[in-house]
Amino acid sequence: MKLQITQCSVGKFNLCSSEEQLSFYAVIRDDDNKIVEIDAIRAAIHYTGDPDEKHEFEDLNNLDFIFTKCFEYACRIWSTTDYKAQCLTFAKVYQDNYKELNAQLVDQEKKNIQIVIDSYQQKLARLDQGDPIIPDLSYSINRALDKKIDSVRKAIEYNEKELSQLKEDSEKYKERKANIEKYNSEIEELQKHKAKETE
Repeated sequence: MKLQITQCSVGKFNLCSSEEQLSFYAVIRDDDNKIVEIDAIRAAIHYTGDPDEKHEFEDLNNLDFIFTKCFEYACRIWSTTDYKAQCLTFAKVYQDNYKELNAQLVDQEKKNIQIVIDSYQQKLARLDQGDPIIPDLSYSINRALDKKIDSVRKAIEYNEKELSQLKEDSEKYKERKANIEKYNSEIEELQKHKAKETE
């Protein structure tokens, strides 16, 4: 016997409305995978509501909240399906078979935990083999520096062009000459900081 969420999705389920809603169904199945029934009434719970509530209905560990919401919904809705009777049947079957239902979910939870453990063990093994946590920035550092160096070289070219049109003794000439020296020093400094790329 097992608990199963058969639907937990958001969509346009109401033919009379274009608004999206959450539609939730959960059932109790027997060992033949059939939904358990008592007097032809299914052991099932149903809820229709706000799409923002979806995350609260996705985990059966939250079943105390889920059942309460489903029962309150069943008591106020008018439908050809007797949702209230289904809720009560669900409650009876759940209580009568609580240990078995819990054992099935414990087994599933153990499997889920083992998957997480295996994933972390693989990550640990990769770290032991030298996999980095932080990225190698050599490429990014060099790309940023090269971009700046190109920009400074263009400034040098501009100043050299201006320089060729000026008299050597003029203030403007001296200013451009000083600029070129300053820019050459800047390029030299930037080149010193270029990273050696990891192989």
